Amino acid sequence: MNQFLNKLYSEVEQKFSGRLRLLHPTDNRDLGLVEIQQGKITNCKFIKRNGYNALLSASMAYLDAPFKIIVEPETAFGEIEIKIKTETLLTKVIKASAYYDKKRKLRPPMNLKMSVNPKFLITGDPIHNHEFDLLCAISDLGRAKEIYTQSPLFDHEITLGLIKLREKKAIKVVR
Repeated sequence: MNQFLNKLYSEVEQKFSGRLRLLHPTDNRDLGLVEIQQGKITNCKFIKRNGYNALLSASMAYLDAPFKIIVEPETAFGEIEIKIKTETLLTKVIKASAYYDKKRKLRPPMNLKMSVNPKFLITGDPIHNHEFDLLCAISDLGRAKEIYTQSPLFDHEITLGLIKLREKKAIKVVR
């Protein structure tokens, strides 16, 4: 478990009520927050994401670029957006984060140039929304560096998507 998940787990165990503010490590820019009411995670926002997906993205983003975590005790809370039991939620996020931690070693070198495999387009294998967005980015940009810096997807979505697309033989390396 990374430091973010350790802190979150600790606050949940202590039946904490308040927020964990997630700040950029160098300029303290607001990246998001996690709201906890009496030890239950009720909401999460992280860079244009809300709820479960925001918590998942924050836990994986922390592996690539650790952010500051500020604990703020509070009594006023917003609407409850996460309705999953906190134990179930943490178990899912911890498993997904551990999976990404293993797979992120497969991130391609930044100078790698890729293209969409035309044979894949003919076969019509099913793909997910993120994979489609990634195929579009590959056809528009080509280089790994450009895809990671210009795509609206998070780094973990790009890395895991590239791995899946490689397994499906949807992309090829251009030499």
